[in-house]
This record gives sequence, structure tokens and C-alpha cells, in this order.
Amino acid sequence: MLSLVINAPRQQEIERNAQSFEKTVSTGIGKDYAINSKLFHQIHPGCKVVLLSKDRKLRAEGELIRLVPTNKTKNGIQRYDVHVSGFVKVQYHSERLNRNGVALKDELNLVSKPLKAISKPHRLLEGLSTKRHISLGEEVGKYEIINRNIDLILDNVDENLDVRPYLTLLRTFRNVDITRDTEFQKKYCSYWRLFGAGLSQDFRSAYFDLMEGLKGRALQSIGEVTRILSKVPSNSSGRRTLQFSFASKLLHTLDPHRPIHDSMVASFYRFSVPNPTKSLESRLHVFLSFYDFLVVEYKKVLTTQLLEQPIAIFRNHFSVSDEYTDEKIVDTLIWRAMDLQKKGIL
Repeated sequence: MLSLVINAPRQQEIERNAQSFEKTVSTGIGKDYAINSKLFHQIHPGCKVVLLSKDRKLRAEGELIRLVPTNKTKNGIQRYDVHVSGFVKVQYHSERLNRNGVALKDELNLVSKPLKAISKPHRLLEGLSTKRHISLGEEVGKYEIINRNIDLILDNVDENLDVRPYLTLLRTFRNVDITRDTEFQKKYCSYWRLFGAGLSQDFRSAYFDLMEGLKGRALQSIGEVTRILSKVPSNSSGRRTLQFSFASKLLHTLDPHRPIHDSMVASFYRFSVPNPTKSLESRLHVFLSFYDFLVVEYKKVLTTQLLEQPIAIFRNHFSVSDEYTDEKIVDTLIWRAMDLQKKGIL
């Protein structure tokens, strides 16, 4: 017998005013769950419904009455209100969910979508049949460090330092004048490490002026943003420098689907920093070529699902919505994997 599994995490209740586990149980209606067409066509009235609150370790079970379509996600997946009768709270045990916070399972606890093989299965996936093996050579090989070590990587991602502050920055940015909000500036500089780069207050002020000025407008290219910032003295000596990484972080804040350039990402893809004795335009050309590569590469990673399992596991582990984009998850996984490698842990 098939069971539809849905999740009502406390974190979403706090951050997005989502419906609580208790209210879902009392009303018998789970609100706005994204259920793709493949799952939808396997669900029917009378199916068991399992409601979880994974971060609070709560579980209730009932029987499906119907699914009522509501709206759609940004990528076109239909959302439904899940109407359930006879919810009863039961002893908690976890279930693996897809990236939208739902799953379909049978009595043997097999997921409806076959899992793609990775060299070393994630601990939540052990025991499941894996028929597809990585055999795509170098294109896939560089991502094996993430696929094989996702447990260790996630154990070293600090939710309170790496994940939640990022989401807070995105939300605050949309609602304040960041040129006046010194608290935002302080948190941004701390998260994106502007404080540790020896940048002057004048540079940071110009940086936030530019970011605020671009809000709600058609984005300039990263080349133009970098050139604008290069005209501002970056330190107390009045020296003007090429701050490509911080330019990429500025644009990422404006559009979180854009990649981020930093030393960890550069190291992962074996990018060589251009000779500092060369002209600014010459060095910028090298950085722009690598950034263009990142745009294409991230798109390829997502469309060919090279990191599909780690992305889904990350979303379930931290209960993050699409606001934390797939591109940002890829960046987070790469950054932490390289950090662990540099420390000799991986």
C-alpha cells in the first residue's frame, strides 16, 4: 500500500509563516505541497498520509480524502492542499523526502523514484538498489568528492553560521535601504568576509551604494560591476584593486541564481589566478572567462543531475525552500568540501 509523506517543519513555520504540524493535524488539511505529476498519478483517495515535523521529531498518520490544486512553484510543479481524515499522532520515525518536502513510499519503505548510484551511498540510502554507476569520466569525476562524502560535508555545514544568516540577508536586502541599515552591512560583511579583506570603510560604503542602486533594475554585467568597484580606493593607502570575488557576491545577492567566485570554487575547478603584474583589464578578462565557465558549468550540473542527491539531501537536512537556490547549494557543498580537503579531512 502506498503512503504519501509530507513534512511540516518548525523552521518553515517560523520563517515563512507556514502552517504548523499541530494545525495540520487538527484541521486535516496540509497546505500547498508541491507534488510532481509522477507522484500525483500514483496517489488515490484512501492512501495513507504520513505527516512529519522532522526537526521536532513528530509524526501523525491518516487517510487521504483528496488533493485540491492551489498554485504552482516557480519551476511549474503543481501545489496541492492535502485533505486527510483521521490523523493520529504515532511514534516518530523518519522518512526520506524529495527536494519539495514530500515522498511516496510503500510498506517496504521503498521510494517511488529509483535512486541514482553514488560510489558510497549516503547513510539514509543504504540498502536501496542502485543500478546506475558513475562512468562519465572527468565530467563526473570531480564531483565524486561531494557525492561520496555528503554525510561528512553536511556535518561540517553550520546551520546557524552558514545557512540561516544567508537567508536572513536575502530577506533583509529586499526590504531595507542597505545604505542606511548599518546592521545589515555588518552582517553582510561578516558573512561574505569583507571584514577580513582589509577593505576601507570608503570602499564598503561605495559597495553598498552600488548594490542598493542596482536593486530592482536590470543587472549590469559582472565585468562592469568589477570595473566600477576598481575605481574606488580599496584600502587606507588609496590603492585601487580588482575585487572580482566581492563583485560576484554583490550580483549573487541581487540574483541568487548567479554563481559566486571565491578561492574555494577556484581551487575546486583548478582556476589559476592571473599574474598581479598584468593590467587590470588583462586580469579581468581571465576572471570573466572563468565566470562564464561557472555559469555554464552550474547549469550543466543541475540539468544533468550530477549533484541531484546531495542537493536533495541538503534541502531535507536543513529544511530550506527554493529561496536557497540550487546554485547556492552547489556553492556551499563545493566550499565545504574544499575546506575539508585543505584541512586534510577529505
